[in-house]
Amino acid sequence: MQVEAYAFKLSQIEAAIRAISPELELPPRFRASNPVFARSELPRLALSILREANGPMPIAAIAVRALAMKGIVLPDPTLRRRTRTRLREAFGKLPRTGVLDTVGRGNGTRHRLTIA
Repeated sequence: MQVEAYAFKLSQIEAAIRAISPELELPPRFRASNPVFARSELPRLALSILREANGPMPIAAIAVRALAMKGIVLPDPTLRRRTRTRLREAFGKLPRTGVLDTVGRGNGTRHRLTIA
């Protein structure tokens, strides 16, 4: 429901931009699909990795383990970076819901599950 509200607001803004400047070409919205993980598969894998871990883990280690679970043992730096970014996005809401706990700050940030 909130997604539809934002989509409606976005279409209103785009209509206002077209009314002001009709010759302006607005680029189409495009989001590339992830070639390795299916939809919502990466957060599920990450949570299972954290369940098996003995303590808090950094996102980089979680990303490498998730890629290894999908059969990519030696991922290139670009794939590792994209996976870390998607994990950060997925982990953004979880501390507020009480599922995930963040330990440390900056480069020393680690994540652990608060529920089993």
